Amino acid sequence: MVECVKFNSELLYTQEQLSECLPVVDIPKYDVTSRTEFDGVVGSGQRLMDKCEFCQHCKNTAAQLSEPEWYALITNMSLARDGVDFVHEISKPYPKYSRTETDDKIRHAIEENKPHTCEYIKTRLGFENCGNCNVKAPIALAVLSMAEQAAELADGEINEDMIFEDRTIKLMAYAKKSAPAAYGKFKQKIKGKCSIKDFEKAVDFQNRSVTVVEDTDMPLNLTGIDLYGAIQPANWRVTMEYGIQKTVYSKDGSAVVTVCPSPMVIYKRYENIDTESEKVCLAFYRDNRWKKIIAPRSQIFNRASIIKYADFGLPISSETANDVISYLCAYEEKNIKSIPLMDSISRIGWIGKKFYPYDAKGDLYFDTDYNEAMDIVKALEVQGDYEYWKNSIAKLRKNVFARFLTAASFASLLLLPLKHRVFFIHIWHDSKSGKTAAIKAGISVWGNPLQLMGSFNATSVGLERKAGTLNNLPFAIDELQVLNEKRLFSETIIYGLSNGFGRLRGTKDGGVQEMLTWRNIIITSGEQALSKENSNDGVLTRVFEIYGKPVSDSDTAHELHIMSENNYGYAGREYMKYITAMEDTDIMSDYGKMCAKLVEQYGKSAYVDNVSVVCLGDYYSSIAVFKADRESAWNEALNLGVEILENNEQLVKTDTVSRAWDFVIDWITSNYSRFSADANPCYGIVENDKCYVIPSCLRNALEENNFDYGKITRGFKERELIETFGTKDGITKMQTTKRINGVPTKVFVIKLTEDSNYITPLM
Repeated sequence: MVECVKFNSELLYTQEQLSECLPVVDIPKYDVTSRTEFDGVVGSGQRLMDKCEFCQHCKNTAAQLSEPEWYALITNMSLARDGVDFVHEISKPYPKYSRTETDDKIRHAIEENKPHTCEYIKTRLGFENCGNCNVKAPIALAVLSMAEQAAELADGEINEDMIFEDRTIKLMAYAKKSAPAAYGKFKQKIKGKCSIKDFEKAVDFQNRSVTVVEDTDMPLNLTGIDLYGAIQPANWRVTMEYGIQKTVYSKDGSAVVTVCPSPMVIYKRYENIDTESEKVCLAFYRDNRWKKIIAPRSQIFNRASIIKYADFGLPISSETANDVISYLCAYEEKNIKSIPLMDSISRIGWIGKKFYPYDAKGDLYFDTDYNEAMDIVKALEVQGDYEYWKNSIAKLRKNVFARFLTAASFASLLLLPLKHRVFFIHIWHDSKSGKTAAIKAGISVWGNPLQLMGSFNATSVGLERKAGTLNNLPFAIDELQVLNEKRLFSETIIYGLSNGFGRLRGTKDGGVQEMLTWRNIIITSGEQALSKENSNDGVLTRVFEIYGKPVSDSDTAHELHIMSENNYGYAGREYMKYITAMEDTDIMSDYGKMCAKLVEQYGKSAYVDNVSVVCLGDYYSSIAVFKADRESAWNEALNLGVEILENNEQLVKTDTVSRAWDFVIDWITSNYSRFSADANPCYGIVENDKCYVIPSCLRNALEENNFDYGKITRGFKERELIETFGTKDGITKMQTTKRINGVPTKVFVIKLTEDSNYITPLM
């Protein structure tokens, strides 16, 4: 019977007041050494607290902790060595804390012996961080590893009865191969208490009788690197002193063999968000520092390919490659949940509604095998004076050609939300007209133009890689005149880049390279037009050409070069905030209105859709960067489009068939003497208003000037520029028979009339 010394029978007491008078009754600790779900002894409550985010959450929010969360904590924490005290300490901040009620909960949890699992805590209690520790329930985090158990056993009091207990022999068998210090200390303590020879026989027998000695919770402790709670894989030992060692078993017992003299771990994993391909980051200790290598899984886990990383210092050889790969497989399997998995990307541009690297940089790791790509990403930084840049560009925008080029730089990232195809903008004029300076100023919107711009003095692979890296940002290629037409044709560049994807290429080891894609505006410059008189219609529709001088004088151009090389990157960030805040449907709507207005004010043109995109870029940048009001920005953008279309109209080439017709008429005129019966060689004959041309001669003339003979002759037929002839079978033929020098010869009949120079405009 308990007497409350301060009890007054005339007063009313609450249950809490009465419980304060009761003596504290210690609850016996729960002995977890016999529990089968733990492969060791449970450690302290502090050990659990340090490792478990849920326990930390409960402690930090104890004042308002819900009852289900509180009890989930108790079912785990009360099973630790000093867990009862920890439960009370954590529970005290709760306003209605009762020691009696808490003791009842603890007692119930110990007797029931069913700790709430991480899955329950995550799914039922809504604690999202739970389930990432590679354990079933939080209490498992407090379980001591076999190495720690062996050390505790060696440091504690030892009596004769416990020396040959099953648990002692198992721990010392483990310690003999993996914790020699604890094993030696234990042997010293048992001298004189038993036969050392008999003890060693028992330990050796234990090691011979097992195939695998599992240590599921032995922590991996390496200095100078964060291992995110990694544990050692079974039968492997990784230390700073001995590197990677493995346990080899035989009928004679076990032995520890060194596989690699330096420690090595899988530090991180990277998954490409576009291709879903995976790379791994190996960290290894060499020359007194940790070094890292990032490589595809197919190369790291392949004996033949992993050897090449020895050139980067990886401690591996052809002799040890198999064992190292076996270790890495075991390490990954054991630590798959603790090895950080990061998203990676190998290009710049849109990722949903985010744009890398501006508002998605912290969430992604940039990874690519293209060396120049890293320089491109680094170039997307800010430098210099933003106000000075804006003032300089504001002056530059007074020139219609320079403004169009700057607007194209802003407009490039609109192609994807508009689902618009890639197209070229080519400005050409005489030397020293400021073309490069104006383009450089436009590219400085995004970053350092010296790193972001390309050159025509390149290979098709190099151009594809740069376009693929820039992805949605503008790709500026300067100085057409340096292009080596013997090595790379301009038409090859136009068709290759305007497709928006690269060629499928193989790798040296027999695989397939990642196919690059892009959707951007390609801005080029030169002293001559990009398309030619004999260019195919596909080239003409892909290239919008303007002829003009974007900078008035060489001094201004020089100042512009210096300005853009030292002040860049600010406008792109400000513009990007504006665009990412918009819905794609709004951009599509504005684009449709811009197209309609340009057709209304200028008329139909094959280039209205491309020019409308650029005008939209001008409109948005005027608002976002140059702080113009919407009405003024719209009208200025519209006027820009009309002026540029008028400039382009003077440069528009007719379609291929019309240009070929002009060529054929000129060819007949310049070779008129060849069209007579006595000519040698003879191309045909002219009678009255008709020219009878021998097909082989016409073919040679067309093909020598890069015209497609079949396409052109069919075009002549469709436009009735040559006579056609029907057969009895109802077939229409383009050739007939004509006697030339008395020999029946197949000929084309070309009508030479006043309208022979008929031209059909390109639409």
